[in-house]
Amino acid sequence: MPDRKKIDDLKRFYRACNPARTLDYSDPEDRRYYIDFTEVRSGNMIRELMRTITFSDDPTCQLFSGHIGCGKSTELLRLKAELQKEDPPFSRETLEEVVKEATDDIMRKITQDEWDLLRRVVTDQKVAGEEEHDTLLRGMFVFEYHDPDHGMWYDANPLLKNRLAESGG
Repeated sequence: MPDRKKIDDLKRFYRACNPARTLDYSDPEDRRYYIDFTEVRSGNMIRELMRTITFSDDPTCQLFSGHIGCGKSTELLRLKAELQKEDPPFSRETLEEVVKEATDDIMRKITQDEWDLLRRVVTDQKVAGEEEHDTLLRGMFVFEYHDPDHGMWYDANPLLKNRLAESGG
């Protein structure tokens, strides 16, 4: 009679080799089946991509191609895991600049009437009518939250919370 553990291991290995399924490098179970092909490829692609992304002052666009099942998605998930190990892979100044640009972009879109609606939502944590609902949610000025214990509520986009506090709203 075949050993049950060997059969289970063989099944897991067989599923891990399915080219339609991506190995998730951050999952310890999947990582068991990861094979590093750096030596037979033209260099360490993940290290090169990581270096380009981390050290570039400008946004980059990388072409990453290969035939079906060769490991493109697996390698990109590995890249993601490696980048997330960094603490973070960008400076605090860069993060603050991105947040400021996103906040300014949203701020430019808000009319005075929408500011008034937004202040009411922050106070009441609800949206009064369907038109207000559509205006605030589509503009991403307000987010709708759901929680099994607390139900549903609305609040200002976190990027706008500081600006609302500064303006007394």
